[in-house]
Amino acid sequence: MTEITPVTGRRGGECFLVSDGSAAFLVDTGYAFCAEETVGNIEKALGGRGLDYILITHSHYDHVGGLERIKRRWPSARTAASRHAADIFARDGARQLMRSLDATAAEQKGCAPAAYDYTEGLAADIIVGEGDELKAGGMTAGVMNTPGHTRCSVNYYFKEADIMALSETNGVRISREIVTPAFVVAYRISLEAIERAISMSPGRLIVSHHGEVAGEEAAEFLDKALAAAKDEAEFVMGMHRSGAAFEEIMKACTERHYKGRRKEYQPQSAFEMNQRAMLAKLIEELGGENAPSEAHRPRHNASGL
Repeated sequence: MTEITPVTGRRGGECFLVSDGSAAFLVDTGYAFCAEETVGNIEKALGGRGLDYILITHSHYDHVGGLERIKRRWPSARTAASRHAADIFARDGARQLMRSLDATAAEQKGCAPAAYDYTEGLAADIIVGEGDELKAGGMTAGVMNTPGHTRCSVNYYFKEADIMALSETNGVRISREIVTPAFVVAYRISLEAIERAISMSPGRLIVSHHGEVAGEEAAEFLDKALAAAKDEAEFVMGMHRSGAAFEEIMKACTERHYKGRRKEYQPQSAFEMNQRAMLAKLIEELGGENAPSEAHRPRHNASGL
């Protein structure tokens, strides 16, 4: 039986070990400020066994911050990421923004910021894209491009175990009843990614910022993710076409989404950065009149994309 083990250092920087005993894949690496805790959790889960691959779903700070410390502990583990993610890792502006957001997250959680520059360790050993496969032991992780949350987003599908590790393009589960959309850079592409996942009917999911859901609950999540994305587009475009200003729409979306458990894992600055990018792209993509001006259009999202 392939096991999915949460190895998260702090809530909001979720990462998961996927292992069948013959090999081990780590999905994302969490925050930098609590990377030593993440390393300790991985060591406990591995029980002395090695780590084969580190799979990066996308380049946001809360998914890649622990990479430097994890690679230092398991130097033979190979880091897989998309070409665009690798390019982001090399950008000084993106690295500066990641360090700032990680420090903000640390402060929010009452922790000290990372005492080292974790972005110096950001690099991909393997560039992956649609259709690529990563093999170790009796496990195979197939790569699916899902460039909706970020241009660098990918899913990984473990075909032997029927497990799909989702990027945030497929939405974020706040509770069983609530799924929030996260199509920061592309709406229609996000719908296509969710619909593709639905068509594959994976038996088990690793949902970003949540964890494992299986069976009927997995199908339910994907259905809710699709409905939530469509509902968000309808809500935003309805306000826009009725003449609401960008800041009015932003305020309404913040009231809708930035509450409850969302506040536990995402600093408001990161939420607002992504939300602004999402609104601007959505209005532009769906052909709204009076698209956001450059004054309202964010220069970056939460990893500098």
